[in-house]
Amino acid sequence: MKLSRTTTAALLVTTALAVPCTAWWIAGRAAVDREASSLVDSTEAGARQLASRLAERLHGRLEGVRLAESQRPFFEYAFRYQDPQLGCECSTWIESPLARGPVEPLLWAHFEIDRRGTLTMPSVPPEDTDAAGPVLVAQEEARTAIEAAKAEILARAKESEADRSIAVAAAIVPLGDTTAWVEPFRWHTIDVGGEPRLVALRTVRAPDGSRVQGFVVSREQVELSLSAERDARFLPVGELPGAIAEPVGLTDAAWEVAVDVSPALDAARVRAREVRRGFLSTFFAGSGSAALAGLFVVGMVRQSERTARQRSRFAASAAHELRTPLTGLRLYGEMLADDLGSPDQRQDYARQIANEADRLARVVTNVLGYSQLERGSLTARPVEADLPSAVGRIAERLRPAVEANGATLRLRDDEPVRARFDPDLLHQICANLVDNAERYSREATDRTIEIVVTRAEGDARLAVLDRGPGVPRRQQRRLFEPFDRSRSPDAPSGLGLGLAIVASLARQMDGRVRYRDREGGGAEFVLTLPAA
Repeated sequence: MKLSRTTTAALLVTTALAVPCTAWWIAGRAAVDREASSLVDSTEAGARQLASRLAERLHGRLEGVRLAESQRPFFEYAFRYQDPQLGCECSTWIESPLARGPVEPLLWAHFEIDRRGTLTMPSVPPEDTDAAGPVLVAQEEARTAIEAAKAEILARAKESEADRSIAVAAAIVPLGDTTAWVEPFRWHTIDVGGEPRLVALRTVRAPDGSRVQGFVVSREQVELSLSAERDARFLPVGELPGAIAEPVGLTDAAWEVAVDVSPALDAARVRAREVRRGFLSTFFAGSGSAALAGLFVVGMVRQSERTARQRSRFAASAAHELRTPLTGLRLYGEMLADDLGSPDQRQDYARQIANEADRLARVVTNVLGYSQLERGSLTARPVEADLPSAVGRIAERLRPAVEANGATLRLRDDEPVRARFDPDLLHQICANLVDNAERYSREATDRTIEIVVTRAEGDARLAVLDRGPGVPRRQQRRLFEPFDRSRSPDAPSGLGLGLAIVASLARQMDGRVRYRDREGGGAEFVLTLPAA
């Protein structure tokens, strides 16, 4: 089956657009997905690297604190003491280095629980005094919290005593004639003050009895030291599910550094959505533009094919329209030249020759007029004049040809109407409309063609009416397009240019022409011109 040029062009354009657009979509979408995933993954990876670095740094610092505290003499956990290593009761009382609060910023409090279960702190003096000021107030708050957790502290210390590795690592401290047995500090997670805290505990066995000593790490200070780079949390493992966290690696206590990446992840996800939206916008804009260009190409091919068909029909119609009057001219001319026919009908033969010449002139005029309109070389020269008078003169010139074809031309002008129009263009419009009415009303009972000139709504109007079959509704939309003619086999022959020329000439005079069905049957073409 032979395909039309339009169909072939549509198939080629569709293929030419579909292949690269599909490849662009597949490759571009994959690249965008990789970029979007990379934005999120790189944010998470950066947070994990930061958490790992912070955890490693914190591990070294906390282990350094634990080792330093393990080497601290056990008697410094009292507010003041006599140096037991001198073995003399007359020695001077010495204030503990911890009496003014923890020296290490990461520590919250030091404490000691003796064999009787009494809790003391080196930073809280045994007597009632305000000497320590704000430090004493803070340490009193710490003492209250540790007092509430004392039972759990003692239970954890007792568990550590059963660990042989701790006993082996214990240090023997000489105290004059006696010795003390001091365990190293060991990490524990204990609920202090309503929240889990990192606590280091050790057991001391001295001549005056055993005791449990310990210190509490300040989570607030640890997190403050970590927040210099990003908001980070210091908490037991698993306390913040879904967080980017790395274990600190403390022995016997599972704590981790968790980095808050929610804002960064949200920003990365927003950026990922923007990347996807950017690709979609670019893709649809590019493919849409390409599709529009393709449609334009197909439209041009379709228009070219349509124009070719129209011109083919026009050539056939023009040949027919020219052949018919030429045949009449030749026939009647030969009859006159050879003195054939009745001598009484020579005047009729001459009139037929004149009518055929007029018909031939109308065909040539329409062709030339349409050619001028296509080139844009036709210009109007409107003047102010009386419209009924001009139309009357035109009607008198058209009446003989109309009546020769068996129709009647009637003019109605009830009032004077002045308008702006070009007389030559107005004559061409009237000639086309009257000729159109005469040809399409040949099968009508009433073959009266009326020209009505009126003034309405501030404009001048010229209407041409007939009692023909009218125009089918489906054809009215394209009635004033060139080469558009009725497909009915009973329709009279023609070029399909008359109404297109009428519409173009009306626009040249700042007017317009429209069609409407005539009341009672028939057609009515109304030309509206600007009134003077």
